[in-house]
Amino acid sequence: MTAAGAYWAGERAHQLEAIRPARPQVERDAHGRKIYTPDGRELTRFLFDRSELAIIRGPWGSGTSTACCQRIWQHAVEQNRGESGRQKSRWFVMRDTYPRIETTTLETWLEWFPEAEYGKLFTGSRPYLHEIRVGDIELDVWFAAIDDTKAEAQFRSLEPTGWWWNELEFADMPSFFAGHGRVGRYPRAIDGGSRWSGTIADLNAPPESHWLPKITGEVPLPDDMSLDDRMAFERPPELAYFVQPPALLEVKDGSGRVVDWRVNPEAENLRWLADQNADSPEEIPGENYYRRARRGKPIRWIQANLANKIVPRVEGDPVWPSFDEHVHMATEPLEPVPYQDVVVGMDFGRRPAAVFSQTINGQRQYQFDAALENAGATKFAPVVREVLALHYPWVLARKGELRIWGDPKGQDRTQADEHTAYDVFDRHGLRVQPAPVPGNNIQTRIEAVEYKLDLLVRGRPAIVISPRCTRLKMALSGGYHFPKEQANPTNERKPVKDKHSDIADSVQYAELGEGAGLAMVGRGKRPQPVNLVPRRRSRRRGRG
Repeated sequence: MTAAGAYWAGERAHQLEAIRPARPQVERDAHGRKIYTPDGRELTRFLFDRSELAIIRGPWGSGTSTACCQRIWQHAVEQNRGESGRQKSRWFVMRDTYPRIETTTLETWLEWFPEAEYGKLFTGSRPYLHEIRVGDIELDVWFAAIDDTKAEAQFRSLEPTGWWWNELEFADMPSFFAGHGRVGRYPRAIDGGSRWSGTIADLNAPPESHWLPKITGEVPLPDDMSLDDRMAFERPPELAYFVQPPALLEVKDGSGRVVDWRVNPEAENLRWLADQNADSPEEIPGENYYRRARRGKPIRWIQANLANKIVPRVEGDPVWPSFDEHVHMATEPLEPVPYQDVVVGMDFGRRPAAVFSQTINGQRQYQFDAALENAGATKFAPVVREVLALHYPWVLARKGELRIWGDPKGQDRTQADEHTAYDVFDRHGLRVQPAPVPGNNIQTRIEAVEYKLDLLVRGRPAIVISPRCTRLKMALSGGYHFPKEQANPTNERKPVKDKHSDIADSVQYAELGEGAGLAMVGRGKRPQPVNLVPRRRSRRRGRG
């Protein structure tokens, strides 16, 4: 390189260094050891939580593994002293495989607790052991793989202070709670006992089939699950659950399809992701990190691992790409407003479903949902009435209007029974009206909901959904989808018929009944309820 070339390269490096976002310097104590500083509200809350069972869920790069390492050290420092004056702790760190322990978990651990400062790491045999002897602290940390049957047999008789499950999405529920049941057995009372004992865990957003979203209520339990099996998924009273903000936010085009992603300025741990190797300054720290992380990845991978969403695992396109969890989902449960009208949308068949809503200041608030598996109108009608009696008792007392919009095919009689689904509900004092959709056209139904998802009322979304409506949320998030072979938009495409389609149909009937179809074509407001004149109905086989 010529002298001029060397000068230019040096000057260019100097210019880049001046504009790069500076990665914050790690502070150190008087002994030269690193001082950890959490970057984010949920990380901080998790770090100082002292529940017996604490789980934090976040996107890639959000600092959850580091926070768990710090939790172990905090508890070791806070431990009671025995007669010898020593503070003893024993922890077990679990990961899915040993290669991942070596390349990820141990790398993070040793970054904060290097052997030169904290003691020898023994890797000669599995599981691995790190013996830490600093001052009065005696901390043994074992690292083992979930698929290590030898280690699993050993752990059945272990007496730990605590467990850390790294990447909990790879752990099964029986193993997790079996380990949690053994915490607090070390140190013994004669050695001072434990000031705190318990289990901590971190993970990225798991699939909806994972056991954790079922325990936390983020995904509904299968409607045909037995009472005994449901008891296994009751939320432990000692569980503290922390959910970090997404690292990436969706950028959508005019049709509601995701066309790009942008870094969420509210994401956590961003200040530790500033890229000093970037050729241009980052508007937000971590921008280059997440650009690389999402490159070449499918949208659902990005939603789970970078946007921190629990999404259905499906093949094909979501029916309503306009749905945005950060726009249409309420942050707190939506409570019914007494003496306001109540609107119910309902689908019949062998997987009946219903959604319960009110219109408050022009905004449709979906407050509850309900569904049954392999049941007809006879079993479902009492369920609907029970929800109304519990949450909307005034409408049953006729102190407010109740409008129930149902699948028009619910008027059809079956060959085995002269009674329709509408007749069954009428016997329970619930008058169902057919949703006004000519020929029950699926395209009209889909477009009516899409219109409402895109609509703003006084600057707010026209539809908002309570976090209680877990079935509805999963359907809108992509569970209600077109099959893969019909991914290209056509007027003939039809969504997959499954557990998600029934609750989605219920919303369609509610919105059409309340006038979304007419408003969509500019023909006025919601049609007023009318008395239906009894007429002869078809005797062909229906779904009621």
